[in-house]
Amino acid sequence: NGRRIRQIFEHAQNGSVEEAYRIQHDTNDIIETVLSMGLYPTLKAILAEKGIDTGVPKAPFHPFNEAHRDALKTLINQYQL
Repeated sequence: NGRRIRQIFEHAQNGSVEEAYRIQHDTNDIIETVLSMGLYPTLKAILAEKGIDTGVPKAPFHPFNEAHRDALKTLINQYQL
């Protein structure tokens, strides 16, 4: 998200390259997890967890797989999404 991009940029500008790398690696983990659960269904599920109902994805995409619900909640809590 924009907050992470800004943090990476600011740390790199301030010479805190190791911290910028750490945030980038965390961001990569978020992206990999979201993609592994399905991009659009997962983004919609994250919004739903925040109280924003966006419905289900339109075809050809599938609804969020409830088998991933615990992983989704862990992702949200771990990275404060």
